[in-house]
Amino acid sequence: VRLSSDGGSLEKIRQSISYGDVWVPIEPSSKQSANAEAVNIVVWADLSSGFLSTVVENLQQLPKEDVNLDFRPWFDPDDDRSANLAKALVVANMHGFGLEAILGVADVPAEDRTVALVKARLQPHGIDDAGWEGAMKEATSSVEQGRALGAKLGVRASPTYFINGYRLRGAQSKRAVVRLFALEKWDSSNPLGPTPQTGAQ
Repeated sequence: VRLSSDGGSLEKIRQSISYGDVWVPIEPSSKQSANAEAVNIVVWADLSSGFLSTVVENLQQLPKEDVNLDFRPWFDPDDDRSANLAKALVVANMHGFGLEAILGVADVPAEDRTVALVKARLQPHGIDDAGWEGAMKEATSSVEQGRALGAKLGVRASPTYFINGYRLRGAQSKRAVVRLFALEKWDSSNPLGPTPQTGAQ
């Protein structure tokens, strides 16, 4: 906030918010239509993580119309439940309901989250029993590829955010996520203008 108030560069402000993390060229892969003027947010998330509710709380602070949101699977390779939940997230993404899968289990204690719960929460969206089992088998390779890609991009834990490519590791505060989103949204609309003068929220 002090950097912003003093007219610091966007790059320095980003680095301050993201603790010196780096920019990585990554965009959402969601089948849902993307808004070219929106901020791209990609979240590597483990549905078995206790921090999943924090992800939801952070994202709920952002205006939906200004976000292209995509969830990628992250999981503990030594935890079958974590790996299976990652497959369930891939299946949800296949149908364009990644967000619904996250919202469907985030309010449930981490230890009680199961594939059956994700499946039940997605049934109202038209994902029926007939296609579920086959899709779960197909998701195995996608889960492994997604985790490998995440590792190459510096993902080490769940959640990890990429906001217009700027990586934020771990359970970030609402302030950090909202602030970086606001800077990226402002920057895309004012590529040659001065740094916005905003105070603490």
